[in-house]
Amino acid sequence: MIPEIPRDVATHHGWVASVYLDVSRNRDDAPHEVRLRWETLAEQLRQQGADDKTVDAVGEAVMQTHAHPGPAGRAVFAGEGEVLYQADLPGPPRHELARWAALPHLLPLLAQMPEYVPHVVVRVGRTAATIAAFGRTGEQVRRETAEGAHHPVHKTGAGGAAHYRLQHHTEEVWARNARAFAAEVDRAVESLNAELIVLTGDVRARSLVRDALGERSRSITTDIPGPTPDNHTTDHPIDEEVRRIATEGAAQRTRNVLTQFEQERGQMAGLAAEGLGPVIHALQLNQASAVLLRDDPSSELQIWIGPEPAQLALTEEGLHEIGAPVLGTDRADAALVRAVAGSGAELVLLPDPASDTEPDRTGSAAGGAPPLGGQAELTDGIGALLRFSSPA
Repeated sequence: MIPEIPRDVATHHGWVASVYLDVSRNRDDAPHEVRLRWETLAEQLRQQGADDKTVDAVGEAVMQTHAHPGPAGRAVFAGEGEVLYQADLPGPPRHELARWAALPHLLPLLAQMPEYVPHVVVRVGRTAATIAAFGRTGEQVRRETAEGAHHPVHKTGAGGAAHYRLQHHTEEVWARNARAFAAEVDRAVESLNAELIVLTGDVRARSLVRDALGERSRSITTDIPGPTPDNHTTDHPIDEEVRRIATEGAAQRTRNVLTQFEQERGQMAGLAAEGLGPVIHALQLNQASAVLLRDDPSSELQIWIGPEPAQLALTEEGLHEIGAPVLGTDRADAALVRAVAGSGAELVLLPDPASDTEPDRTGSAAGGAPPLGGQAELTDGIGALLRFSSPA
């Protein structure tokens, strides 16, 4: 699976500038070099017809100082003088480019961004919990601290009836706090539609919180050792382990989709389409639940498009047949990404064979997706799982 497509950008009406720039700052003269590279791309945009206001907006965005020194890239999309979307890449773009067209060229961004399942990280203690939610690109989209009751939270070593009453009361405080923390976690999971919870912190508190979670949340929870928010001085790094678990979750989702596609392809009434024409037809009907697309940076394939996401066709006549106004032709991969975003389908980006010879490539198309098991390659490099079968 790839990170979620920025839908507002993908379905934007109006021409869009798509710019990918190497903004690495690993040398003293790097800012000057970045400026020169941007000026070259800016001139390319103007030659393609981009207005000065939009070019200036892109320039301001791409020239922002990157937060960390070293290799870096930036993708910016703009139209009508305003930046529509921008993102820092995990490394320099595979290819610098400046494109002014009816559709944004999002595929290079999606191919290079790291992919995770949406996940919630919970650092839980006996009196407090921090709950952080992360999207498919690993960006933090929500963070909050939940405070529970503070007294009493420690058991006493004294004996007698008073000791047992205090011990019982302490257990009740722990359990009450855990239920409150679990309710916050359940809300975060529902809001994010998370597919993974990583629970860390105090061992006893983790057990209580897990038991108090809703059924769905419990089913997606994994535990790892880590710090407790009760001790604010503790510094136990868990980010790398969380990323590993969330990355493996994304890879498993991809494997599940590919397995399902293998089961459906070739069946008489199977819920699969293969090849550019059949997949386009499925997207026209909002029939695709997932689209499998081979990442091919060298592709120059063009198809016909209308103003709406589902308005795409192999020929101009094909657009007329579905009653769509004709905008003209554009990159097939750009039109397919727009159609997927507009339909709410998943996009599974399969690595291009060239990725094996490009070790610096990163992200969802860098060879991490498993190959189609034992079957011929996808016709035209594209396939789809369908929500429903077509009428005979």
